[in-house]
Amino acid sequence: IIPPIWQRWWFILSAALFLLFVIYQVLNFRFKVNTREKLLIIDRLTAEQKALRTRMDPHFMFNVLSSLQYLILRKKNDQATAFLNRFSSLLRSTLNHSDSEYVTIKEELKFLEEYIQLEKMRLEDAFEYEIKVDPKVEQTNKIPPFILQPFLENSIQHGLRAKQSGGILQLKFIVEEDYLKIEITDNGMGYLKSIENKTETKKHKSLGIQTINQRLKIYNGEQIQESVAILDMSSLGETGTRVTVLIKLIK
Repeated sequence: IIPPIWQRWWFILSAALFLLFVIYQVLNFRFKVNTREKLLIIDRLTAEQKALRTRMDPHFMFNVLSSLQYLILRKKNDQATAFLNRFSSLLRSTLNHSDSEYVTIKEELKFLEEYIQLEKMRLEDAFEYEIKVDPKVEQTNKIPPFILQPFLENSIQHGLRAKQSGGILQLKFIVEEDYLKIEITDNGMGYLKSIENKTETKKHKSLGIQTINQRLKIYNGEQIQESVAILDMSSLGETGTRVTVLIKLIK
């Protein structure tokens, strides 16, 4: 007895292969759609962050110019010249890297130190800083630019500035597997108190940090659940804030 066509081995095999082909096409289509959506989100977040970078904080610019004016009026010409040179170098770095997708860790460290030194001069040495780089960190590896500066700005403006003296800012670079771990620690007023004192200006800066956080989540992938962690040091019996940032390394 000849079995029905749907019971024959070649029909069953063909149907199975066809079913696998359909499943593959559906999964491939969904993968392409998800990839396209992620790319669109990355492009949007990159554009938002670039917009935040290209228009430097007007309050920061105003404070820099006010500090420069103060030094000139006090006839502290040497300090004014050093201050202006530092500011020019910072602007040059910002312009050079504004269109770069990645920079080396060495370039990012130079930019961050220039920024910290400028703020230190502007606040008349109200704080000291320390930058520690783990020997395992390959400074030729690459990371997205301008990720860390907003966190440093928060530490200085909303933490250390209120102390007026005795402030300490620590910046640590550590390698953990394929990721660069950065810890930014200050002994300022603390994260919780800074939230209580929020103003519209601080909300604007928080929006910038939120954009960076979203960009890092997509950039790092799903392997890292938390790309940015903020800890109020009062939970450890200390004062200040610690921000931990994880960035995937590109060798």
